[in-house]
Amino acid sequence: MSATKCYGRQMTEVPRDEWPFMPAWESMPVRVWRSADYLAVLYEQRADGLRRLSVNSTRRTANRKRRVGTDWRDGITWDELQRVKNECLGEDVWCVEVYPAQECLVDVANIRHLWVLDEPPATRFPTQAVTKDSDIQAAIDVIKGALR
Repeated sequence: MSATKCYGRQMTEVPRDEWPFMPAWESMPVRVWRSADYLAVLYEQRADGLRRLSVNSTRRTANRKRRVGTDWRDGITWDELQRVKNECLGEDVWCVEVYPAQECLVDVANIRHLWVLDEPPATRFPTQAVTKDSDIQAAIDVIKGALR
Protein backbone atom coordinates (compact mmCIF):
# COMPACT_ATOMS: atom_id res chain seq x y z
CA MET A 1 0.00 0.00 0.00
CA SER A 2 1.41 3.36 -0.95
CA ALA A 3 2.58 5.38 2.03
CA THR A 4 2.15 8.62 0.05
CA LYS A 5 -1.50 8.11 -0.94
CA CYS A 6 -3.89 10.45 0.85
CA TYR A 7 -7.03 9.00 2.43
CA GLY A 8 -10.13 10.79 3.64
CA ARG A 9 -12.16 10.16 6.79
CA GLN A 10 -14.45 7.55 5.14
CA MET A 11 -13.31 3.95 4.78
CA THR A 12 -12.39 3.26 1.14
CA GLU A 13 -11.80 -0.21 -0.28
CA VAL A 14 -8.20 -0.73 -1.36
CA PRO A 15 -7.54 -2.50 -4.69
CA ARG A 16 -5.84 -5.88 -4.23
CA ASP A 17 -2.64 -4.76 -5.98
CA GLU A 18 -2.20 -2.04 -3.31
CA TRP A 19 -2.65 -4.29 -0.26
CA PRO A 20 0.15 -4.39 2.31
CA PHE A 21 1.95 -7.70 2.72
CA MET A 22 -0.11 -9.98 4.97
CA PRO A 23 1.07 -13.53 5.66
CA ALA A 24 -1.85 -15.90 5.19
CA TRP A 25 -0.96 -18.84 7.42
CA GLU A 26 -4.24 -19.42 9.24
CA SER A 27 -6.43 -16.78 7.61
CA MET A 28 -6.73 -15.37 4.10
CA PRO A 29 -7.26 -11.64 3.59
CA VAL A 30 -10.45 -11.15 1.57
CA ARG A 31 -10.94 -7.36 1.49
CA VAL A 32 -9.00 -4.31 2.70
CA TRP A 33 -10.21 -0.79 3.51
CA ARG A 34 -8.32 2.34 4.49
CA SER A 35 -9.06 5.85 5.72
CA ALA A 36 -6.89 8.60 7.15
CA ASP A 37 -7.43 7.05 10.59
CA TYR A 38 -7.91 3.28 10.14
CA LEU A 39 -6.81 0.19 8.26
CA ALA A 40 -9.36 -2.66 8.25
CA VAL A 41 -8.83 -6.15 6.83
CA LEU A 42 -11.53 -8.79 6.43
CA TYR A 43 -10.02 -12.26 6.89
CA GLU A 44 -11.48 -15.71 6.34
CA GLN A 45 -10.05 -18.53 8.43
CA ARG A 46 -8.77 -21.47 6.43
CA ALA A 47 -9.91 -24.15 8.92
CA ASP A 48 -13.55 -23.20 9.46
CA GLY A 49 -14.44 -20.28 7.17
CA LEU A 50 -15.12 -17.89 10.06
CA ARG A 51 -14.61 -14.25 9.15
CA ARG A 52 -13.09 -11.46 11.22
CA LEU A 53 -12.60 -7.76 10.65
CA SER A 54 -9.22 -6.66 12.03
CA VAL A 55 -9.00 -2.91 12.64
CA ASN A 56 -5.92 -0.80 13.29
CA SER A 57 -5.99 2.86 14.21
CA THR A 58 -3.20 4.64 12.38
CA ARG A 59 -1.33 7.87 12.86
CA ARG A 60 1.57 9.54 11.16
CA THR A 61 4.69 9.68 13.32
CA ALA A 62 8.29 10.78 13.02
CA ASN A 63 11.04 8.77 14.70
CA ARG A 64 14.39 9.98 16.06
CA LYS A 65 15.91 10.04 12.58
CA ARG A 66 12.97 12.14 11.33
CA ARG A 67 11.67 9.36 9.13
CA VAL A 68 7.94 9.58 8.76
CA GLY A 69 5.91 6.39 8.93
CA THR A 70 2.67 4.87 10.13
CA ASP A 71 2.40 3.33 13.60
CA TRP A 72 -0.49 1.37 15.09
CA ARG A 73 -2.18 3.54 17.70
CA ASP A 74 -4.03 2.24 20.75
CA GLY A 75 -7.37 3.51 21.98
CA ILE A 76 -10.10 2.82 19.41
CA THR A 77 -13.40 3.77 21.06
CA TRP A 78 -16.59 1.73 20.75
CA ASP A 79 -18.15 4.44 18.55
CA GLU A 80 -15.14 4.45 16.21
CA LEU A 81 -15.13 0.65 15.92
CA GLN A 82 -18.88 0.64 15.21
CA ARG A 83 -18.41 3.29 12.48
CA VAL A 84 -15.60 1.32 10.82
CA LYS A 85 -17.70 -1.88 10.96
CA ASN A 86 -20.68 -0.05 9.41
CA GLU A 87 -18.60 1.52 6.64
CA CYS A 88 -16.79 -1.71 5.74
CA LEU A 89 -19.41 -4.42 6.25
CA GLY A 90 -22.72 -2.57 6.53
CA GLU A 91 -25.02 -1.35 9.27
CA ASP A 92 -27.07 -4.57 9.28
CA VAL A 93 -24.07 -6.87 9.93
CA TRP A 94 -23.61 -8.31 13.43
CA CYS A 95 -20.10 -8.67 14.90
CA VAL A 96 -18.69 -9.55 18.31
CA GLU A 97 -15.38 -8.81 19.99
CA VAL A 98 -13.91 -11.69 21.99
CA TYR A 99 -11.75 -11.51 25.11
CA PRO A 100 -9.95 -14.89 25.29
CA ALA A 101 -8.69 -16.84 28.27
CA GLN A 102 -5.30 -15.45 29.31
CA GLU A 103 -3.49 -18.61 28.18
CA CYS A 104 -4.81 -18.09 24.61
CA LEU A 105 -3.97 -14.40 24.43
CA VAL A 106 -1.96 -13.19 21.43
CA ASP A 107 -0.83 -9.60 21.99
CA VAL A 108 1.62 -8.48 19.33
CA ALA A 109 0.08 -5.19 18.13
CA ASN A 110 -2.75 -2.75 18.79
CA ILE A 111 -5.33 -4.52 16.62
CA ARG A 112 -9.02 -4.97 17.39
CA HIS A 113 -10.78 -8.04 15.97
CA LEU A 114 -14.50 -8.20 15.26
CA TRP A 115 -15.87 -11.68 14.49
CA VAL A 116 -18.54 -11.48 11.80
CA LEU A 117 -21.76 -13.35 12.60
CA ASP A 118 -24.07 -14.84 9.96
CA GLU A 119 -27.10 -13.86 12.05
CA PRO A 120 -27.84 -12.05 15.32
CA PRO A 121 -26.50 -13.92 18.36
CA ALA A 122 -28.84 -16.18 20.33
CA THR A 123 -28.39 -14.04 23.46
CA ARG A 124 -30.97 -11.35 24.08
CA PHE A 125 -30.23 -7.87 22.74
CA PRO A 126 -32.77 -5.05 22.87
CA THR A 127 -34.23 -4.37 19.44
CA GLN A 128 -35.39 -0.87 20.31
CA ALA A 129 -34.81 1.78 22.92
CA VAL A 130 -36.36 0.47 26.11
CA THR A 131 -35.17 3.10 28.58
CA LYS A 132 -36.92 6.43 29.02
CA ASP A 133 -35.40 9.61 30.41
CA SER A 134 -37.73 9.32 33.42
CA ASP A 135 -36.32 5.82 34.14
CA ILE A 136 -32.77 7.14 34.02
CA GLN A 137 -33.63 10.07 36.30
CA ALA A 138 -35.32 7.72 38.78
CA ALA A 139 -32.18 5.54 38.86
CA ILE A 140 -29.99 8.61 39.42
CA ASP A 141 -32.24 9.72 42.28
CA VAL A 142 -31.96 6.28 43.93
CA ILE A 143 -28.16 6.32 43.65
CA LYS A 144 -27.96 9.88 45.03
CA GLY A 145 -30.18 8.87 47.96
CA ALA A 146 -27.96 5.89 48.73
CA LEU A 147 -24.85 8.07 48.76
CA ARG A 148 -26.24 10.58 51.29
